[in-house]
Amino acid sequence: MELALVVIGKIIRSHGLKGALKVVPLTDFPDRFEPRKRIILESPEGRRMDCTVASVQGGGNRLIVTCEEMTTVDEALAFVHGWVKIPETEKKPLPEGRYYQSDLIGTDVFTENGKRVGRVEDLLETGGNDVLIVRDGDREHLIPVISQAIRSVDIASKKIILNPMEGLVEDDAV
Repeated sequence: MELALVVIGKIIRSHGLKGALKVVPLTDFPDRFEPRKRIILESPEGRRMDCTVASVQGGGNRLIVTCEEMTTVDEALAFVHGWVKIPETEKKPLPEGRYYQSDLIGTDVFTENGKRVGRVEDLLETGGNDVLIVRDGDREHLIPVISQAIRSVDIASKKIILNPMEGLVEDDAV
């Protein structure tokens, strides 16, 4: 059985000539990137590399991360547009009402009256509030992650219930 992983960062480009990566952290726990922490890099094609963080620079929404196992720009380039992950068993509990992105992906979305809207395929971070990308066949719905739009989230059942807001989904989808 394959190890279940949780995304903690998005690799946006290489940095310098010695294999550093510019990373957008996608975690509420910035200590995940401290030196000596173990992380898993995943390329856009799905190739994985276990790494030990050697150093981290920057802060906020951009970090420059170097790994002991990666020493050349060519090695780093293979992971650009990929992900930084950790084993799911290492994820920390979040406060009430907060969810890991990986917990929401694959969750089925329903209206209050039980009509299936689709499945969460991705999450957009817009700065103001996140937006769920929900697909059902060729149909795509963009659902803002705000209390006015979402009545409940049940991670265990992989189910999200929407509030009946005008314009949230097309009339024929509900």
